[in-house]
Amino acid sequence: MTKRKTELLLWLQQWFRTNHHGPSYSQIAAALGLKSKAGIARWMHELANEGFIARAPYRARSVELTDKGRTFGAVVVTAAAAPLTTALAALFEGGIVEEDETTGLATVRMDALGAVELSWRGDA
Repeated sequence: MTKRKTELLLWLQQWFRTNHHGPSYSQIAAALGLKSKAGIARWMHELANEGFIARAPYRARSVELTDKGRTFGAVVVTAAAAPLTTALAALFEGGIVEEDETTGLATVRMDALGAVELSWRGDA
């Protein structure tokens, strides 16, 4: 993936954290510091073909992130040592902690530029 498409996808992830509708091409261009919307249209088409976004034909602002688009840039760290995982969890203060009682797997999810996911088993 090119640097510009990566920037666009990360920006879209950020956009959808605070908005419940797709951005306009003008908003995307302004956010990325571009004057032309032609490049945006091409990159959006490529992101759709690559499965990162879905768009409804002939509808403005119809872009949605797919599961692949929402998890792009995710980092998964798995560790068994409780002191290590406690220290790592502290780094991601404010993340969403989910615990699966059947598997003993705990996960911290943090939405930043590129989601961070930290998983561990055992006491933390």
